Amino acid sequence: MEENPGTLSIKKLLENIDDGNYVIPYFQRDFEWNARDVCDLFESILMNYYSGLILLWDLNPEQAKEEKWDSVWGSEKIKDSPGKAILDGQQRLASLYYAIYNPKTIFPNRKSYYVFSLNLIKLLNEDYDGAVEYKCYSSYRSFKDMKEREKDIASKLKTPKKEDKKREVLSAFDIKKIEVYIKNRTEKFKHENLRDRIIFYLGIKCGLRKSEIIKLNWEDMDFTNSELKIIGSKGGNDRVVYFNGVLKKLLLEYKLTKGLYSGGLIRGKNGNRICSNSLQKAIRRAYKESGVYRPGLTLHSLRHTYAESLRKQGYDFSIIQALLGHKSLETTAKYIHVTREDWKWTPAIGDISKIVYNEGIRRREKGKIW
Repeated sequence: MEENPGTLSIKKLLENIDDGNYVIPYFQRDFEWNARDVCDLFESILMNYYSGLILLWDLNPEQAKEEKWDSVWGSEKIKDSPGKAILDGQQRLASLYYAIYNPKTIFPNRKSYYVFSLNLIKLLNEDYDGAVEYKCYSSYRSFKDMKEREKDIASKLKTPKKEDKKREVLSAFDIKKIEVYIKNRTEKFKHENLRDRIIFYLGIKCGLRKSEIIKLNWEDMDFTNSELKIIGSKGGNDRVVYFNGVLKKLLLEYKLTKGLYSGGLIRGKNGNRICSNSLQKAIRRAYKESGVYRPGLTLHSLRHTYAESLRKQGYDFSIIQALLGHKSLETTAKYIHVTREDWKWTPAIGDISKIVYNEGIRRREKGKIW
């Protein structure tokens, strides 16, 4: 039997179970996990923890028809000639299937029907402990009745007016504090400070999104021209972003210390490409421990800070739009933050007339034209 250690998405695995293409040998033990075990599995996945291997056996179409198979708990389908048998990982796959597909089946070894849900408030706050919850009902019918009552109540409620989320940007003082903090703190693992300085600059000096930092490869870097290529970004667009000498020096140093010349640029402490959770934790830690943290300050604030710095340098909106990779100027406008400090430097109409008049005299005296 040939081994193929490939990868499949959870979505694809569950679709094959629901379709009856993945089955269980009839001699395997039944699904035995309890509801809390199911919640723990989901929470470990949310935190990017290792969840073990799934061992699948490719079945011969003719032999598969002759053997006796069981379906995964909750799924009642078995194809006449199933494609794969689950040899290891039944408990995990059955848990995922039951929680996501909500089959009309009582929970194993229970007399109740269980429904699993995700606490979005905890998820958004990255508080994964207890983020997956469950309730039990006497039957599937009682669950459906409850859902109908909720729909009836919801239809009578008025949707509150959506308020624009406050978007925070970093001041020059904030940036300096974070730079000093990251450079001088005690490292938790080798080259952590160097890595986090690069992450910070990729945000405030290049305007990269979280997903773009994660997907960035060494092959995307052009050190000769000081530019990096963003491939397959949000909306499927590619774009080029430029970096300064400070970031270039840090990148080259990071490249030498890591001994890496291909693949993922930003790595976690285990040497693999950094994950979303670790990336957010690194920036949140920098905010909090440097003393600049305030509500509304997130990883995405680095990108807003980059856009704001371009505006203050006098870049045209269309250029800012291109560097951020936006499809419309309307989206770019959300990244522009006009403050009271900007108003102070805005001359009154009478002052503008004086500025134009005095500039005209100065140019005429020097023999220049407009």
